[in-house]
Order: sequence, then structure tokens, then C-alpha cells
Amino acid sequence: MKEHYLIVANGDVEFSSVQELQMLSENRRVIALDGAANLFYKLNLLPSVAIGDFDSLSVEAEKFLRAGGVPLLSSRCQETTDLEKALGHVARNAASAVVIHGLGGRQDHGMGNVFFLKKYAARVPDLSLLTRHCRLIYREDTSEIFHVPSGSPCGFFGLPAATVTSEGLRYEMRDYRLKLGHSESIANESMGDNFRLHVRGQCLISLAAPY
Repeated sequence: MKEHYLIVANGDVEFSSVQELQMLSENRRVIALDGAANLFYKLNLLPSVAIGDFDSLSVEAEKFLRAGGVPLLSSRCQETTDLEKALGHVARNAASAVVIHGLGGRQDHGMGNVFFLKKYAARVPDLSLLTRHCRLIYREDTSEIFHVPSGSPCGFFGLPAATVTSEGLRYEMRDYRLKLGHSESIANESMGDNFRLHVRGQCLISLAAPY
């Protein structure tokens, strides 16, 4: 049976309350990446599993996880990040995966996490990076309707390039060429509670956060 996942990375913490994490994890299996498990210990919450080399995991948090029966999947491989390890782990049976706390902190990690949206798109369905302000997703060669609050901001970037046509945006695109580092659509806006996007190529999309 396919599972829905919430992956909690060890970047800057944006969702730090019990209520927020419980809301985000509803009907999802929760994966804590390495030092992110320290937050679960602080809040007295148990993730479904913890993954990483655990060089950032406190002794107290490790004891808490083990006492709660949480599996600790340890890997000291330095060829992949903890997030890549988690994405590889869920790829076998994921219906969707949401990553939080994946931006901020080290900029190289944050940029890598954005590019993982493309790298793992074929293996992890409906993969997204969620912050308090936006949701980042990747789409390739598709025509799709996005349901968003009317007036909500959005942006579109080639990754590395796409030709897009939109229906329902303030600044419509008609066979518009998106190219990384050359042309993009920034500070666009939905005119209603949905818009359609036709994508030929590879596109990174920023939408308003759903929460």
C-alpha cells in the first residue's frame, strides 16, 4: 500500500509547535532526519522513523527514540545527504512526500534540496518542499490545474528550461520560454481559486503555502 510521508529535515525550524507538527503529519508517516529528531524529543513527539548518520542527534533524543520504539536507520555514507537517504527510503512505496525545514541554514544544502525535487520526481510522486510562506514543486511535460487561494502569489522557473502557457494568472504566459538564469516569471498571481499551466520541458513552481 502506498504511503504519504512528512520528512522533517535538520534545517532552520519553521514549524516548532506540537500543534503544527501534528497538523502537518496527519495521515502521514513521519521521518526525522538526524538532528531533526532533537525537536521531536523537545516536543515529546515520536516520528515513525529516524534516518541519518546521527552526528547531530543528542544523547537524550536518541534515548527517547529508542525508548519509544522508533527505528534508527543509520548510514554513514557521505556520498548522499540525509534527505537523499530518506527519499531513497520512501521511493519504494510513496504516494506523496512533503519536506519541511529543508531550506535555510547552509545554502548549499538548501539549493541541493530544491534540485532534489527534479532528481527524485520520477521516483517519489507529488514531492514538495514546504515552508511557512511557499510550496515548491517540480513539473515536467504536463498540463495541470492548480487549486490555490484567489490572489495568492506564484512564480515559475526553468530547470533548466521550459515553454509554458497559463490560464488564470495576472500575468499570463503564452508559449513563454523559461530558462534558468535568463528568464522567469516572478511575483505572478492567481486571479481566481485555480489556474491551469501547460508545461513543455522542466519547470520549478513556487505556490503559496497551503497552511
